[in-house]
Amino acid sequence: MGEYICTNKPRDLQRITGAIAHVASLADSGSVVVNIKPYKASRSSAQNRLYWRWIGQIAKATGETKRGTAMVYQAELLEPTIVECRGMSFEVVRSTKDLSVDEFSEFLQQFQAMAAAEGHALESLDDLLNMAMGRK
Repeated sequence: MGEYICTNKPRDLQRITGAIAHVASLADSGSVVVNIKPYKASRSSAQNRLYWRWIGQIAKATGETKRGTAMVYQAELLEPTIVECRGMSFEVVRSTKDLSVDEFSEFLQQFQAMAAAEGHALESLDDLLNMAMGRK
């Protein structure tokens, strides 16, 4: 399996050719599904590392699990989404995985403020924080 992110720049011609070759090799073993959609950057790896570092600090201080801690903050800070299935509607907490880099930067700022209001002194990790917030 593979995912290829290609732009309209000449240097991406090699990636496009590679993607086509990859699909052709998979087609030899049966049917394949190819999705082509506009690219939307999601949260950065620096943002993700910072977020889980902070989640770990709070989980350790409170005795809760990292997953539970993350779910509580996501429920508090992210707008829920409505999912409809089998004629029923469900309110579901959004995942941070669905956030763009800018949205996740805003989420991290809100997270940091909420954690501080709850008495959690989060590590600043200046380099990681600056990368996560898009600062140089």
